[in-house]
Formats: sequence, structure tokens, C-alpha cells
Amino acid sequence: MNNPLTKQFQAHDQYALGKRCIAFCQESAPFSALYHAVLALSCQRRAGGCFQPGRGTAWKPFKIAFCHYPKIISSKETLVHAQAIFARNTSFVQIDKSLTTQAARIVQVLGLNRAMYEGENMDLCQRVFWVAYELEKTQSFICDRDSILVDSNISIPAPQIPEAVFDGFDYFRGLCCLSRLLSNAQSSLFAISATLVPENTLVTSIDAFEVDLERWKDSIIDHFRPGSNLQANVMGSLFMESKLKINFHYYSAVIALARLKLSILTEDLIQKRQETEKRLLLASRVIIDLTRYIDVKTSTPIWILLSVPLSAIFILFDFVIHNPSHTETKSNIALLGVGAGYFCGVEFSWDGRLQFSLLSDLAQIARDYIQGLDDGTAARIMQPSQPCDGDTRAQPRLQDVICRQANVSYPSMRDQPQEYGAINENSYISSENTSIFLTESGFPDAFDLTNLFADDVSSYIDSFTTDFSHGTDSIFPDL
Repeated sequence: MNNPLTKQFQAHDQYALGKRCIAFCQESAPFSALYHAVLALSCQRRAGGCFQPGRGTAWKPFKIAFCHYPKIISSKETLVHAQAIFARNTSFVQIDKSLTTQAARIVQVLGLNRAMYEGENMDLCQRVFWVAYELEKTQSFICDRDSILVDSNISIPAPQIPEAVFDGFDYFRGLCCLSRLLSNAQSSLFAISATLVPENTLVTSIDAFEVDLERWKDSIIDHFRPGSNLQANVMGSLFMESKLKINFHYYSAVIALARLKLSILTEDLIQKRQETEKRLLLASRVIIDLTRYIDVKTSTPIWILLSVPLSAIFILFDFVIHNPSHTETKSNIALLGVGAGYFCGVEFSWDGRLQFSLLSDLAQIARDYIQGLDDGTAARIMQPSQPCDGDTRAQPRLQDVICRQANVSYPSMRDQPQEYGAINENSYISSENTSIFLTESGFPDAFDLTNLFADDVSSYIDSFTTDFSHGTDSIFPDL
């Protein structure tokens, strides 16, 4: 498990440090996978990782650990089987969901959720279960997937881990509580059965979950609470990393609940819609601002590195375009530039394999479009009109601005024109017509920018990382 706060491997220290380590790895495939996963994760955290497959000191032990994966899922489950599974980093990101699901399946088969330890260390079993629970539940919520862990069948408490306590705040238990809250929201609000619930009842349920989310936030100490200032002088420390994860978990949940609420609120509930839009805008702004604290390295979870910042950038861009007269338009455009700069750094770290620097075009598109409105050359937003034939008084449409950037043509975004200064009440809802976000002349083949609204972007990394089509032996060159 890729979690720096948990020491799940104490029972096997005698093997790892003793002379029988190599022999024991040969005898036990699960232990060999565990041993090499620990080595690989340690290499990653000590600048031994690389975003390109086959490079860096961490890739070879990752390969060895992964080669044992078929034996892990096909043999009789033990505690070591669950410990040996790694997830939540750029290594083998294509099967990250499968790895996390297998870990959750194993701990449930072992009965760890029912306090069935069978001679194993109780504290160690509780740690393994709740790490698997936190990973599986948060991933299910982020990726909108069904969870295989049943909350009603859990009878063990979350253990207290001294290494995970920061100035009196139990980080691990805090994440477990949030994971339980997200699990309830997933099953109540985002399940298929929720579509049969009356809209008023569903809005009431969303309000209740928002209250619970705020209670969880308020239970955290002040200097660790989401929204508090991050200390730049501890950047790169375990405290900074943990606090950043807490912030991203919280604000991604705020975004998910707000977007769901906006999709079902009727047009006559103006005040409630505006309050929800304000929460969504604030969460997006905070996430983009927090990108300056993200350590761009291979051990950083993909959802922090790419998914959540991408969603925040597109939400902010959508708001700027549909609400150009908003009082914070200029600062929002500046934040778009901040986000674009962050992704330029990600592209540099990725050696240009993912062309995220093209997101800087979004900031320029928004800036040019707003400038055209401020100059008095447009009275309506996105109004269908005839192409400009030398008439400098013609209205600059958004698609015209984009065409000058990407040299492509775009259909009108709305069937009806919108008055300048008016607020589109559906500005945050993912529209079926998202053609304004296409930049066909810049992104690699089969890289559809519109789908980056989704919280899971592992499928976009597949073609740029590891190729499994020729078996595991072709994944890495010999190091």
C-alpha cells in the first residue's frame, strides 16, 4: 500500500533484515512482492522514481513486485497478500483500480472487517484493513465506481497510529472518518437508485451530507483544517503532504456535492443556486491555488497530481466565460494562468509526454474574450452571428476567439443568446456540448480534452506509460 504513514511490515522485519531475506523471497511470492514493493516505494520517495517507464531505480523492484501479482490473486489469501499490493502512484496506473479492489477483496475474504484475526497481530490487521478501506472508498467516490466493502459488516475500530498524529490531530483516523462519509454519500446520492428519489428529497439529502462534511472539517485542528494557510517553510515534509491530501479530499467532495445539487435545483431557486455556485467556485479557486504546494514526483497520487486540478481549471474557465461581469473575473483569469503554469511544470517533469502546457491556451482564450467585451465590441455573449468581413464593430464570439487560437471551427454553445452580464445558472454543470474545450491542433492523437472533466484520468496516461500488450517482460528494459 502506498501510504507513508502506516508501518504494516513489522511482522516481517526479521526476514527483511536477516540473512534469510533472499531465500525467503524465493520461497514466498507474496513476501517477495511485499519486500520489493517496499523497496520501490522507498526509492520513489527518495527521488529514485521516473515518469517514463523503464527509467529510475524504482522501476526494477516495481516490476519484480508486479510479476508476483498473478500468484497473489490466485493463491490462498493471507495478511501478506494484502500488504504486498501497492497502488495510488504512477507505476502501473492503468490497473490501479484493480490493485485497490483486490486489496479490499482480500481483507474482506480474510474477515478482517469482522475482527477475525486467526492468530495474526490484532493491531497490524486493523491497520491493513483500514488502509485498504480508505484507499478503496476514496477511489470509488473519485472514480464513481461501486465499492466492494460493505460498511454494515465492519466491526473493528480504526487504530491509533502514533506516526500519523500531528500536533494532536490523528490524520489516519480523520481520513477513515472522511472515507466513511464519502462511502455513505456514494451509496445514497450517486447510485442508480438515487435517480428514483424525488428531487426535493435528494436536495435535502445533499444538504445533510454537506453539513456532515463541514462537521468533519470543523473537527480538525485549526492549522491542519482545510482552508487554513499552508506553511511554505515545511514544503516537502510529511506534514505538508498530509495536509495537502486533507485539503484535496475535502474540496473534491465539495465540488462533487455542489455539481450534483446544481444539476437538480430548479431555475426558480435562485438564492440556493447562487450559494451552491459560490461554494463550487471557492473550492475550484482554492484547489488551483494549492497546486503550488504539490510536489511533482512519481509517488504523488495521480488524483492529486492531475485529476482534481484539471477539474478545477475547467470549472473556473467555464465560470469566467459564462459570467464575464463577475467581480472576481480578473483574479479568476489570473488563477487560470497559475493552473496553466503548474501543468507546464508537470509536462516538463513528464519530459513532454503529456502536453498539458496547452492548457495555457485556456487562460489566453478567456483573457482575449473578456478583453473583447471590456472594449465595448460585444454586447452579447456567444451570440450566433455572421463572420466578420472587415467590420471592426462586429461582435467577437467565443468560438471566434478559439478559432484564432487553435485554427479550428466550433458550433454555437447555446441555442439562445445570453445578455452581457447575465449569470448562466447552469454554468457549473457539465454540458453535453463541450466543444469549447477542444484544442484539436495541439493534443496528441486520441487525447480528448473534454473527457478530462472526469475525476479519473488514468486512461489518458495509458498510452504514455506502460504497455502491457506484450507481457510484463517487455515493460522494462534491464536496469
